[in-house]
Amino acid sequence: MKNEEIVAQLKEICNDLNLPFDLLDVQDWGIIHADALRTEEFLNYYHEKSLNQAIQHYVFELIVASYNDAILIGVNNSYIEKSFLSVIDQSCDPMYLLIKEYWQNIVSKDEFPVGYVINKHMKCD
Repeated sequence: MKNEEIVAQLKEICNDLNLPFDLLDVQDWGIIHADALRTEEFLNYYHEKSLNQAIQHYVFELIVASYNDAILIGVNNSYIEKSFLSVIDQSCDPMYLLIKEYWQNIVSKDEFPVGYVINKHMKCD
């Protein structure tokens, strides 16, 4: 997929999710737009939208970063956890593995607890 197509699709996702778009944010788009209070919304979007593989990883990263924040502020619930784990368990594409590896490498109880969840539930062999 060409960069212009990725940018166009990210703009569409931003519009769908009422997020601002800045071309300079594309590399860290998911981390920049993470929102613990919208984790469930982002998970539902991921499950309901037909996103091509080249763009799915952006939403995946948004979900992981948002879930991390949800853990930190204590707003994760059983539905969100179950939905998050289903996304983690299904994400063995190399691009997803890079994102998972990133969070696993920075894991810490006080800042990045989602890395522990990924370590425990990642089933990609």
